[in-house]
Amino acid sequence: MRLPCEVSVSSRLLPSAGLRGPGRAIRAVLSLGRAAGGGSGARLLLSTARNRPGSHYQLRENVEHLFTKFVEEGKATVRLKEPAVDLHLSKVGPHQEGLLYSLWEQVALLLLKLINGVGFVLASSF
Repeated sequence: MRLPCEVSVSSRLLPSAGLRGPGRAIRAVLSLGRAAGGGSGARLLLSTARNRPGSHYQLRENVEHLFTKFVEEGKATVRLKEPAVDLHLSKVGPHQEGLLYSLWEQVALLLLKLINGVGFVLASSF
């Protein structure tokens, strides 16, 4: 499943190091899949025009929150434990909002199956 949107990756460790936050959001494609070679756990792949292979983020026992309050507006945030980053998704097209919501549903169901609900919070009310 591929989701074209604008993504801004921000590190939660930057303020403690005295560094600036993220720049502007960039156009990217977000994909959900498994690790190559039969590895365990699901991965989130974030690929951009400059970085075609993309950045891989482990999802198993690694998602701290899914902020989905504004999913109707095409916005959502994935908060990861390691690395300590937030993936801010925005500008999902009006015809793709259902795709964004179904992506979150699939991520949530996959994580619940993998970790049996331990340490995972679906934060739609934040």
